[in-house]
Amino acid sequence: NREQIAMTNRPAGVYFVRVYGYSNATNPNYSLSFQLPRASSGIASDRFETNDTRATATDLRTLEGAYSYNSLTIHSPTDRDFFKFTTTAVGTSSDFVSIDFTHSRGDVDMRLLDAAGTTLSSSTSTTNTERISLSGRAAGTYFIEVFGYSGGTNPSYTLNIRTHSATSTP
Repeated sequence: NREQIAMTNRPAGVYFVRVYGYSNATNPNYSLSFQLPRASSGIASDRFETNDTRATATDLRTLEGAYSYNSLTIHSPTDRDFFKFTTTAVGTSSDFVSIDFTHSRGDVDMRLLDAAGTTLSSSTSTTNTERISLSGRAAGTYFIEVFGYSGGTNPSYTLNIRTHSATSTP
């Protein structure tokens, strides 16, 4: 009694809907409704798109040291940025993941996930920085999920990751 077409990940543009009866069947009364994506925020996608799921996460590979990835965006209300990275040693008190951004341009939050996708920690403040400590975290593969609070967008954020190697001094 219901047909549905998802518009997920469809680009902006003009679309047509054709309604017809199966095997030329007729129906004197039906309704047609639309639930369309919100209008674009005008923010361009960053260089790592499409990294909107764990399966399509940007693989930062094995990290030992300090890394920064700038000019990243949360460009739409449904945009989520996933990053995958691997550590080689147990995290120390100086190891962390953070994002820096201008809060007044859009609230951005983040989560740390394990390799199976379980949330280990989150940072959801209302400041210009979100930070998650890696202290005590075992060597292994992790994911960071960055997203706008309540569908918010942000034209620029920087992802920072600090880890050390099994052979370095913390």
